[in-house]
Amino acid sequence: MNIFKLIFLLLLNFLSLPAVLAGDSVLQDCSKILRAHDDSNSLEDRKIIVTESPLVQSFRKSKSLVYDSQAPRPLGLVRGGHMVSNEFDIFKLPQKLPQRDVFFGIGNNASWDLALRSDAKKLVLFDINYEPLILQRYFFRALFEVSESPADFYKYLFLKASQKHYEKNSLKLIEDFDTWEDFAWFEGEVIDPKVQRQELSEELLRRIKEKSTDPEKEKVLEIVKAFQDSYMNNGPDLFPNSRGSSYEVVLTLFKNRYFPTQAKGIFGLSEHEKEALYEKNVTFLSSPENFQKMKALMLNASYVVASVESLFWENFAPRLKANSNGATIYTSNVLEVYEKVMNREKVKKQFVDAFRSLELPVSFIETRGTKYHHDFEVQEMKAE
Repeated sequence: MNIFKLIFLLLLNFLSLPAVLAGDSVLQDCSKILRAHDDSNSLEDRKIIVTESPLVQSFRKSKSLVYDSQAPRPLGLVRGGHMVSNEFDIFKLPQKLPQRDVFFGIGNNASWDLALRSDAKKLVLFDINYEPLILQRYFFRALFEVSESPADFYKYLFLKASQKHYEKNSLKLIEDFDTWEDFAWFEGEVIDPKVQRQELSEELLRRIKEKSTDPEKEKVLEIVKAFQDSYMNNGPDLFPNSRGSSYEVVLTLFKNRYFPTQAKGIFGLSEHEKEALYEKNVTFLSSPENFQKMKALMLNASYVVASVESLFWENFAPRLKANSNGATIYTSNVLEVYEKVMNREKVKKQFVDAFRSLELPVSFIETRGTKYHHDFEVQEMKAE
């Protein structure tokens, strides 16, 4: 048996689906699993393509990282992809997707909401780049853990709140904070955002320190503080070589993704259509119940560093057991963005072939288009 087969067998034993659904510790110390790489590439070549930063090195040791392909990224990417989804029109997708137990999604917040819509029991975030997954693992996971409601999450992400924050827990709460000046007034309140940002930043770090059960709490505190410092004190970006990694950009993308006022302007929605988004658009912020479901998924999420062309997917698929309710695979618009260097049909055939022999339903979701206005394709793949 060659080394690659041995590695895959070791990995796949960790990812037995019944253990996931039963709540067993499927995330064993995967840092002890040898990481697959192509020996034909020199260490010097790999360093050019794979960011050899302290953050990446820490992430490689994380127990939640279940697979890490150290082979050079086939697209030659040096920058770290999109940290937050710019698919602001994802509300066009069905609000209720076929129920699947496992959700495999690209490493950003669009996967959160689609995992909710498919009623997933397990979330696996993947990306060809480390950086988006590091942000998910060490920043967003912490916000979910110490937040009790959508309003709490909003408060700690945007570092601002009002008395209204404690009275409402819906998307309409966020609408109240859509536009702020240097000083904001709410029902007699005078708020200095600069002072409040500092206070809420300290409050968040204190809550993480006191309440988090994360085995990597010290690393979480370090990254959360560094990311917020870049926002409040004009410090350096957490990922200087990545696209859209500054705190300001993350906040802007979140506003465009979740605030119906923003969607109204971008997509020319009527006031009635905008209001309908409040009631119908299923997101992790749209209700306390959705938030708690998303929180549970994030606290037990797994991470995979691999291309959609990786052999990992072909070797993983057979491990889904017949008593599960299948999987959802979401690739965002990766196949569209890199169509000149990646064969869409080859990649989709790879996924189809990987799951073809299973008597399990598999949903494949792909985003078409690279601008604000996207189309979405949901394909059901079943055994023939």
